[in-house]
Amino acid sequence: MFCILLALGFWQLDRADEKKREQQEIEARRSAKPVAVEEVLESPSASHNFQRVYLHGSYMPERSIFLVNRFYLGQPGYEVLTPFRLKSTDQIIIVSRGWTVLGPDRNALPELDTPGGELHVVGAIHVPTGRSFFEDEPVPDGVWPLRLHHLNIEKIDRFFVPAVFPYVVRLDETMPGVLYRHWPVPNMNPERSTSYAIQWFAMAFLLMLIALMNLIRAGHLFRSKGQ
Repeated sequence: MFCILLALGFWQLDRADEKKREQQEIEARRSAKPVAVEEVLESPSASHNFQRVYLHGSYMPERSIFLVNRFYLGQPGYEVLTPFRLKSTDQIIIVSRGWTVLGPDRNALPELDTPGGELHVVGAIHVPTGRSFFEDEPVPDGVWPLRLHHLNIEKIDRFFVPAVFPYVVRLDETMPGVLYRHWPVPNMNPERSTSYAIQWFAMAFLLMLIALMNLIRAGHLFRSKGQ
């Protein structure tokens, strides 16, 4: 048991180091100078998560997507996603503009002002992790703007030519068309793993102390019987 507790403690220390490295990578991407999204289009992958990119093109507000049941400061609302067509390649990028409040009529989507014409916008690539309960939600044909619980880019890809970039780009705070940026700051929380490691080491020390006390007690009993 002592060896198991020590092994768990060292494992948590390794996890803390791994999380620190991941956090440093995230912070480096978030603070890096943005690159043209066309560079990422060549080989998009999960490794581009939090990569800052800039886009040159125009919004397609008539094809906006409203993700329901999104909360900000305790208020219900929508996350607003608007396709953005690149001028250079006609590639479609789904841009998350942020959060907007739910109107008095739940059956009516809010009317939002969307900048027109050619624009330069900057944002960060967001690669979702895990599965959503609404992963298999059907997407109706020809009903725009869409109101969905979950964005599945593979399912909306059929509505656009050419194909849609597989990840969302979340707008920076000063960009044209941005709403309330409600996304949490990524934190791998390496301190939690360090705390767990300390707990495992403390339990191992306590177990060793108990074993030592029992050994001393057994030695006293053995000597007393021998007298």
